[in-house]
Amino acid sequence: MAQDIRIDIADIDEIIRVSTLRMSAMSYLLEQADGEALPDGFDSARGRIGIEPFPAYEANDPNTIGIAMFILTTLDGNRLTYDTMINAGGIGIIRDAWLARHIQTYYAHVDKALRFEDALRQSRVELVDAQQEAGLSPVDATGADELAAMFGSNESMLAAAKNYWLYTNRHMKDMQALRDEAERLVQKIESGMSR
Repeated sequence: MAQDIRIDIADIDEIIRVSTLRMSAMSYLLEQADGEALPDGFDSARGRIGIEPFPAYEANDPNTIGIAMFILTTLDGNRLTYDTMINAGGIGIIRDAWLARHIQTYYAHVDKALRFEDALRQSRVELVDAQQEAGLSPVDATGADELAAMFGSNESMLAAAKNYWLYTNRHMKDMQALRDEAERLVQKIESGMSR
């Protein structure tokens, strides 16, 4: 199980890396398209939603900004050992109640992350659809400033990009929390094995 969770951690690290690049590219595009700075957070019924930190995008980056916004990496949720254990008699085979409870909680959080990723994918599809309707493809070699001007003149693309930007922020936040939880859990599993 520790090995499965370590694979999750590696997947999560890649998700965070790709999402950070996407946040950087989208933030640049949105600020240039709107001419306004993006907010550092939002007030909601759940409280303040902060924007995760990300590096500034370089407009002269040789990588295509369209691809940076388009690429989406999601969690596979490697759970072979957990599913085998459940099918072979349940979580009760783990004698440490704290550990059993935290393993169940971790996989419940993985399931929650996978459900959110469905909404993230849909937000991405809406952005791609808006771009295609305007005659754009993520693989077009359109420069960052030219692409920003196109988004600035198209309300549908701009709205879809803002939504996807916000979903990407939440994905980054959720993945960092899941990574922290996974790291704590794998350390507990491995420390129990060394007794």
